[in-house]
Order: sequence, then C-alpha cells, then structure tokens
Amino acid sequence: MPFKMAFTDLSIRKLKPTGRQYMAWDKSLPNFGIRVSQHGTMTWTLLLGSERRRVGLGRYPIISLAEARQAAKHLLAERTLGKHTPRTVTFREALDVYIATHASNNRTAYEQERVLKKHLLPALQSKKLSDIHYQHVAEIIDRIKTKPAANHLYTEARVFFNWTVKRRYLTTSPLAGSAQPHPSVTRDRVLSHAELRAIWFAAEEIGYPYGKIVQLLFWGQRRGETSKLRWEYITADQISFPAAIVKNKHRHTIPLTPMLAELISSLPKCSTMLFPAEGYDDRPCAGWSRGFARLEQLSGVRGFVLHDLRRTFATELASLGVAIHVIEKLLNHTSGQISGVAAIYNRFSYVKEMREAVVLWERHLAELLSQKDISTKAA
Repeated sequence: MPFKMAFTDLSIRKLKPTGRQYMAWDKSLPNFGIRVSQHGTMTWTLLLGSERRRVGLGRYPIISLAEARQAAKHLLAERTLGKHTPRTVTFREALDVYIATHASNNRTAYEQERVLKKHLLPALQSKKLSDIHYQHVAEIIDRIKTKPAANHLYTEARVFFNWTVKRRYLTTSPLAGSAQPHPSVTRDRVLSHAELRAIWFAAEEIGYPYGKIVQLLFWGQRRGETSKLRWEYITADQISFPAAIVKNKHRHTIPLTPMLAELISSLPKCSTMLFPAEGYDDRPCAGWSRGFARLEQLSGVRGFVLHDLRRTFATELASLGVAIHVIEKLLNHTSGQISGVAAIYNRFSYVKEMREAVVLWERHLAELLSQKDISTKAA
C-alpha cells in the first residue's frame, strides 16, 4: 500500500523490498515519490496534472534525492507556467539515467556504457544537452584511430541522443540527418597458415587474459561471446553459450575437444567468469585496443581483425572436407543451409559430426603450429 513519509537520505536508504511493489510519497512535495519494486529497484516518480500522468525521474541511487526533488520541482514549475520545453540536464545526468533505465535492459549494456563513458563523457559531461551540437560529437569521433571503432562510437552516440529525444530532454538529436563517418566494408580476409601460426604464438606470449581469448577464437566463436564465458557454462564434454550472451539469442553448444580443453584448463580460476574485468565478477575484461596493438606488433601480421579468425576457421574446415551445414552449426549461423521451415523440422543437432569436425581441426592446427619454418612474409 502507498504511504507518505518525510524524504531524507536516511529514510530513503531504509526502504526495503517486501516482495510486492509499493509507493512511498514525499510529505513536503506533493505528487513526488519513489517506487520500490518487489526486488528492491527504486525509481523516482512524479504525478503531473489532473490526469496524474506518471513521469519517471530515474533510478535511486544513480539519481540522488536532491537531484530527483530538483527535477520534480522543475517539471511542476513548467506545468504551472504552461511551458512544455524539454528539461535541461547535463550530458552526465542524462547518461546516468540512460544507463540505469534503458541500457540496463539491453543485452549489450556493458559495451554501450563503456563506449559512451570512455569517449564522450570526458569532453561533454558538464555540458547541457541543449548546448551539444553535431560538431562537438563529430570532433570526438574524428579522433578515433580505427574506422570500425569510429563507426561503433557513432552508432552508440546516435542511439543515446535518440533516447534523449524520446525522454523529452531534447527536441532534436544533434546527430539527426547525419551518417556514420566511414562506409561499412564487407570483409573477406582469410588468414594464411603463416599468419595463423604467428598470431597464435604472439597471443601465447601476451598471455592471460587477452592472449588466451585470442587463442580461443581459433575455434571459430565470436569475440564478445567468448569473453563472457563463465565456468558454469563448461562441462566435461561441451561448452554452452546461453542465449543471453549470444548475438542471435539462440543457445549455442560446441564440443569440448582435447586441445580446446587443455587450453581452458590452463586458465586461472579467479572468478566465476573465465575473463573478468579487474575488480569485477560480472563484467568481461576490456583493453581490446591495447591488446590488439600488441598482438599486431608481436605477430607481424597487418591488415586483419579478430573476426578474421572466425572466417578462417570456417574456410579451413571446408578445405578439410567438413560439410557446410556442420560448419554453420559450429558457427551458430541461423541463416545458412538449414534455415526457415527446414530448421524447424530438422531437429538433428549434429553433435557427432561437430565433434569430428573440431577434432579434425585440432589435428590440422597442431600440425600447422609445429611447422617451425613458416614465415608471415609470404602472407
């Protein structure tokens, strides 16, 4: 049941979940309250007008009591004066609300938060959203060294600013009508045997965590999914990628074969995750740019990206005579040889064929790595 109380920092901290959602209202500011969910999530709330339209003001403690009360008073004043202009907030304030209320429900939430905080927050944090123009964002994007990373930042920034318009913080996004800085390029790079060997040993020299992730990518899985692996996903004979971390949201399982098992068993068990970020147990490690720069330097291989290992894995399996539908199962492709209605009726999982394919790949890889005289100069 809803109830009224004097809102103070101490009284807000004392609110606890009861197993059912409830509202607490501030005695000193009419229609201003906080909603406590059955699991304890706390959201500032304001009721506006005779229709008592409910407006969310962000989550506590991301948005403090003082900030929420100030925002509520601002909205009430605008309503009284008949103004309907967007609420003016700083970039940091908007980003905090975005992360708490929008990005937290997204499968790629961590990556969105990382990119926006790393590149945009330092330069824009104290600026009012209404004072941010296209050139402010474009200048930051222009400083990104690689084209894919620049395009990635542009995409995340565009999603964020579109959200600020929906939230009524802005009337128009500063990126409205613009295009990503670089055209998307479809890659077809397949690494040579010499390059594969050079990358493997460079990754081995780099070691845990980045180098070990790179070595695991030799089995054709995606970088983002591999970095999010947890020990609980691994059994004696397989690795299961749950739908929550998989790009296409379909649970994916690959066989745990001898060489892959040996590589995983060499990893330290310092967390529930195989590759946790320093100081966290629920976030994968970062530092991809620095790690890749060192990988390029040590391997001597240029003009490649980590995703090329996935394409090369598929190409090598095909050259070894593995059927295309088995390769697609290993890659977790859902739009290949077996798709649509055929995929619904074909429930055969090809476990035996997948295991045989990966064992064949490991023999091929072991032979390749044993060839001491291969040089990347021919690549």
